Amino acid sequence: MVMSGEAAMEKVRRYRAIASLHRQTAAFRPLQRWSLLDQAEEWERLAVAELEAYFDACSSRHDRQESQGARYAEARWEIAPASTPCCPSVSKRFSTAEIAAVANYVTARFGSKGSQITARDVAELRKQTSQ
Repeated sequence: MVMSGEAAMEKVRRYRAIASLHRQTAAFRPLQRWSLLDQAEEWERLAVAELEAYFDACSSRHDRQESQGARYAEARWEIAPASTPCCPSVSKRFSTAEIAAVANYVTARFGSKGSQITARDVAELRKQTSQ
């Protein structure tokens, strides 16, 4: 069963909220700190796994729909024109708000500090790259 992007993002949001609560609680309960931090790490792992599962499902659906020739052309990305979207399965499948949420999550999780990308920013970039 494949869920919508909104349902997947809601599950990720809930998992990350639970992880955050575990980390906050660990700050006030020194005797249980390591157990709580382990649990927070597990909830973060579940959030990442949920995102990966959703994107893998989207990619596999896209792969089944395209022809063999299109797959070969996509694999040869180094000769594609610059205006070609790098991931066509994602470019039309997700709303601007969903893309902004994922971008903010990734930069907060792996960047030095989180970004504040809005749906308006994503819409503007989409407009620029579609020309």
